[in-house]
Amino acid sequence: MQLVGVKIKSWEAAQEFNPRDLKLKENEAVVVETDQGLEVGRVVYILDQVKEAIALSAEPILRKAMAADLEKEEYYAEKKAEAYKIVQEKTRQYHLEMKLVDVHFSFDGGRVTFAFIAEGRIDFRDLLKDLTRHFQKSIRLQQVGSRDSARVIGGYGTCGREICCSRFLGELKSVTTDMARAQEMTHKGSEKNSGLCGRLKCCLAYEAAMYEDLARDMPQLNETVRVAQGEGIVIGRSLLERKIKVRLKKDGVEIETAV
Repeated sequence: MQLVGVKIKSWEAAQEFNPRDLKLKENEAVVVETDQGLEVGRVVYILDQVKEAIALSAEPILRKAMAADLEKEEYYAEKKAEAYKIVQEKTRQYHLEMKLVDVHFSFDGGRVTFAFIAEGRIDFRDLLKDLTRHFQKSIRLQQVGSRDSARVIGGYGTCGREICCSRFLGELKSVTTDMARAQEMTHKGSEKNSGLCGRLKCCLAYEAAMYEDLARDMPQLNETVRVAQGEGIVIGRSLLERKIKVRLKKDGVEIETAV
């Protein structure tokens, strides 16, 4: 059986649905039922050979989007630009240190969600009241992180490819300095290790476990070791090549040797 990942809000991970007997392809528009009602979303990935129990536990996709659904989607896309401008004006009016990331109109038009980033907590009670009066709809202000913002804006990483959070990542899991340290990347500095969001690159998590395994039986930096030429201090190592660079104590000569 299959599961289909459907992107509804640009800053959120795709939600997985059961396509039932629908034949779908990536980027196709579908109508789904969520906790907040009907929504139109886009297929971003398709998982094949999913266990039946898992597939049947997921909510079903109701239907492929019809012409009327797509017209409504296009209408709200046009309204987004207007809503974006209004919120920017209101945040300046109330002197709020917040940056609007994106706007989402619910499929039934009764609710508008504004996603924003901010350094700390924001008292937006007056803004919320003002927006509710203006739009005459249920308003939700949702604070998101800088990584979610990068997912919306998109772009290309230093690898030359579209950033992972926009292209395929679902849940944005924690990336730690320990992961960079395990791959001996910390010496390259924050610029090399940071993504467009300013946080550690998501890709640092992909191979961290493998590097930890490789390092388990390798000498540590600054450790004293004995090699064929005598005792020395480990001053460098290549985990993938299984080699270490050693400075000999007796004469300071640097040698490279396999482990």
